[in-house]
Amino acid sequence: RYLKWGSGGNSRGIEELKSYESFTDICRELYVELTNPVWQIRLGKQIVSWGEAGFERMADVVNPIDARGNLNPAYPDFDEIKRGLWMARLTITPPDFWQDMFFEFLVIPDFEPNRGWPAGYHLTHPPTMNSLKNPNELFKPAYRDADDIGYHDPALGFRIRGLTYGFDWSLQYLYHRNPTGIVREGQGVASQLPVLLGRGRAEDVTEFGHQSTIGFTFNRPINKQFTLLPGVPSFNMSGNIWRGEFVLELDKDHDRGYTPNVTEHNRYAFVLGWDTYIQIPWLSTWNRNRKLSSSTQLFMEWVPGKHRDDFIYPYVTYGEKRHHAATVTQSLSYDFWNSRIIPAVYFSHALDDGRCFYAPTIAFKPTFSWTYMVRYINYIDYGSIIENLDFVLFDVTYEF
Repeated sequence: RYLKWGSGGNSRGIEELKSYESFTDICRELYVELTNPVWQIRLGKQIVSWGEAGFERMADVVNPIDARGNLNPAYPDFDEIKRGLWMARLTITPPDFWQDMFFEFLVIPDFEPNRGWPAGYHLTHPPTMNSLKNPNELFKPAYRDADDIGYHDPALGFRIRGLTYGFDWSLQYLYHRNPTGIVREGQGVASQLPVLLGRGRAEDVTEFGHQSTIGFTFNRPINKQFTLLPGVPSFNMSGNIWRGEFVLELDKDHDRGYTPNVTEHNRYAFVLGWDTYIQIPWLSTWNRNRKLSSSTQLFMEWVPGKHRDDFIYPYVTYGEKRHHAATVTQSLSYDFWNSRIIPAVYFSHALDDGRCFYAPTIAFKPTFSWTYMVRYINYIDYGSIIENLDFVLFDVTYEF
């Protein structure tokens, strides 16, 4: 009902969630590849993964995302919801090079915006939308205006990756458009009239400004066993991996179209992660030495120039006045019966304002191809946008 109402009385929002209808959405990758021992060239529609940690998309910013395919809002699998882009990708791997470094270059003449859930979806339906005639028009202009961006202004990127003292590291640079559109200067009213009146449609009101994104990532295995409880050596963690990403978003050239105009500011962020396997006394021995899989992450970001006017729905960040945000996440999973039954839980807590959510999950995998999963997600103190929603997701996956 809400999805139909969010689309102005038609079923368009429901259809958006049920199926992909265009070649752009259906075909995520389609490329040709030429290789020799030193270089590799890929030409076509591709998905690129740059990054080490999973809670936030930090350095992994080459491809936009499509939230319509996100079956796990608590902990998205970004590789599954990225939108492919047409590009040329060159990788050079000099033999026996210093620090085992290799080099990667991207030229991306294609552009696609981030695609969100339609209005009426429970995560994009705050109570304020109840007063609007056609809420989905909040999001539609960005998709329309993105189609007008041609191939004359390509994104350019490069990455260097190496191995130093056990650290698998990378340094990257990407000059690109921000895939989350903002309202053009002076177009704030024009973008809102179809939303309020339920008539017409807004076009040429969205800008996808340029920016430079600089990233550094690393991961390092820690080949050491740590005892978690003194005197109980069987309660330990091993197979540890330390991960991290650092990102700088600079040189943003765009303003939002409200009065006063709001400038997009530089952003500095990092995330540190610790992945490990925990041996549990008695249980691990009984369960064929299966260990508890654990992933802990700390995320922080700063936007020094941010001020109150930056908090404009649906282009919100994390608060009206704060220049800083910090979040801690924890995920745990265990498997029984040769990985056929997998209970798991994910938890996220914002250190600044106390917002949190948790998501217990149970998965049943009777065969290699089929997976049945049930998730319960509870948001706490998220305010009016999510309204402390509880919901259950049922997933059925077939792999072939």
